[in-house]
Amino acid sequence: MIKIISLLFLLLTIFHISPAYATTYYISNSGNDNNNGLSPVFPFKSLDKLNSVIKLLKPGDVILFERNGFFAGQIFLNVSGSEKLSIIFAAYGEGRNPVISGSMQLKNWSQYRENIYTSDVNYPVKNLFVSGEQMILARYPNTGFLTIKSEVQNPKTGFIDNSLDQPKNYWKDANVRMRTTNWSYEHTPVKNFDNGRITFLNPTLYPANKGWGYYLDNKLNELDAGKEWYYEDKGDSTGIVYLYAPANVNPNSVYTQGSIYPYGIFSNQNISNIIIRELKCMNQYEYGILFTGKSKSNIRIENCTFSGQINGGVSILNPSYNFEIINCRFYNINGKALYILKAENSKVNSNVIKNTGLIPGYGMNSEAQNNSSLIVMYSNSNIVSYNYILNTGHDGINCVGSNNIVEKNIIQYLMLKLNDGGGVKGYGNVNTNSAYRNNYISHIIGNNDGTAGSYSNIVVTGIYLDEHSNNMKVLNNTISESNNYGIFLYNNCNNNTISGNISYNNKVGINFF
Repeated sequence: MIKIISLLFLLLTIFHISPAYATTYYISNSGNDNNNGLSPVFPFKSLDKLNSVIKLLKPGDVILFERNGFFAGQIFLNVSGSEKLSIIFAAYGEGRNPVISGSMQLKNWSQYRENIYTSDVNYPVKNLFVSGEQMILARYPNTGFLTIKSEVQNPKTGFIDNSLDQPKNYWKDANVRMRTTNWSYEHTPVKNFDNGRITFLNPTLYPANKGWGYYLDNKLNELDAGKEWYYEDKGDSTGIVYLYAPANVNPNSVYTQGSIYPYGIFSNQNISNIIIRELKCMNQYEYGILFTGKSKSNIRIENCTFSGQINGGVSILNPSYNFEIINCRFYNINGKALYILKAENSKVNSNVIKNTGLIPGYGMNSEAQNNSSLIVMYSNSNIVSYNYILNTGHDGINCVGSNNIVEKNIIQYLMLKLNDGGGVKGYGNVNTNSAYRNNYISHIIGNNDGTAGSYSNIVVTGIYLDEHSNNMKVLNNTISESNNYGIFLYNNCNNNTISGNISYNNKVGINFF
């Protein structure tokens, strides 16, 4: 009898991590969607199958992806856990973290002419990668910028450049990518083109003014340089990808991927009590993770990797509470690594962010700086700490709100493509009673390509209290190698405490405007 009781106790100890009646689903590249998915022996195979059972998930359920796996598609999340039992998305087995991929391999390339190859596809391709490197949409000019020669009556709807002498509507349906302010690029398809006049399909946020720079892309006739590509839509969800092969390589001999899915994990529902860990979201043409529900809480994203997205790695919109984004990696993202809007009591800690916002004109049009690394906007009582940020087009950390703490972050080589920003920045009347402390910020560069007039000056800073910031504490930061200011306080900044900071090798140590 004693032996039976001991055995029962042992079994209860072994399985204490699994709540009663919880279900674990397994997904593997070697699986089959006809399986029940309830063990590593009989796993599901596809994300489509997973999406068909997600609505059945209950608090405490677990979804495990096999390591070394590659799963193309997107996950639609519409369920929640409970305060005691989260729903968990994670990995099992040994090897590299499983990939949730927004791209598919392109094969059967044939030579079109000279170094240009084509591949027929059964889906629209939004981005292209060769051996992991992002290619560039066929553009004009191949490098640098053209200049807006004159403005139209409403400069948010177009501009005139008389040096464009192509036939009428030659640029129709191409993209125009332009620098519209010191701190932003914008892009829109071209609606009409006639006699040097570009008319936008979508109005811009800021006017397209005389003297500012732009370029055009997404035009097959401009496919004339290595690493350029173009997608031709045949009108029936099929198309042709054109690639000007880099370094004269035959694309059949390298791994080529085309982005076809917008998201890795997406939800527009009010979700809560979700854990996502040890997954890699790669090559989505919008976001790795996008949550847009009106209320979200108790969501933890940890030990995940994001790379190759056009708009951003993780975007959390609308009110959210008790979020944690911990120990994640963000690499080679065209827009923002992290964008968090209206968050409270959340943590963004110990993440590594490298190479974000480095292609001018890419990323998402937004009032929030579209080439920044980490943005926590109109958010209160959050902690942003121990993050390492390297090589970013605009701000390192843009944190706006009250009672936030931004501390012990390392930010290096920033403002590489834009001006009017900084390593740690906040602005507006709502930017109050927060602390920026113990951060190390170096090599604040600035870039005035495509600017005009008085905006041609470099305006960058390590710590930036933009206008109307008040009751802020800037404490014990170290700032060096700024091409403008170490610390900068702009218009109407009141009752702020600046103490214990080290500012050296900057053009100006500290400036009060």
